[in-house]
Amino acid sequence: MLNFSVTELKEGRTIRKGEIDSSAVDLQDSEEFHSPIQVSYVADKIGEEVFIKVNLKSNAELTCDRCLELYHLPIEENIDIILTQDRELLERDEEDIFFVDQSTRTIDISGSVRQTLLLAIPFKKLCREDCKGLCPHCGQNLNIAACSCILQKQDPRWDVLSNLKFEQDQK
Repeated sequence: MLNFSVTELKEGRTIRKGEIDSSAVDLQDSEEFHSPIQVSYVADKIGEEVFIKVNLKSNAELTCDRCLELYHLPIEENIDIILTQDRELLERDEEDIFFVDQSTRTIDISGSVRQTLLLAIPFKKLCREDCKGLCPHCGQNLNIAACSCILQKQDPRWDVLSNLKFEQDQK
């Protein structure tokens, strides 16, 4: 759990930095997150409301979808969190708005952090934009070396079409 202490906040601005393990946000079983997560935040307390800007930095270990090589992707994401007693603000049903009252000591923000980090992982994982992938015949990583596979001829059922002549081809 990643708890944010509400009682420690004084009126005005508070800045903190730290490092957490992936298990603090329930990512210990994730294939991507093995590196520590750098967490820094700026909290502005104005009356009974607190506005928090959280910055997350980590490295994700990913497998390229084309060449199957491991690579590291640096991740940096921000979360805006609001702690409020305003019921109207809570009715907006936004994810990172938490209700606090006089008895609230801590807020668990691990769900917001976890979701933000997971959404930072790209759907299509590529080690680089121009990744050539693997040869479909021999499995050679084409980023490292070319393979010596002979490209198979097209389906023989289409060979008849190669004999077709069109008027513009005959001129």
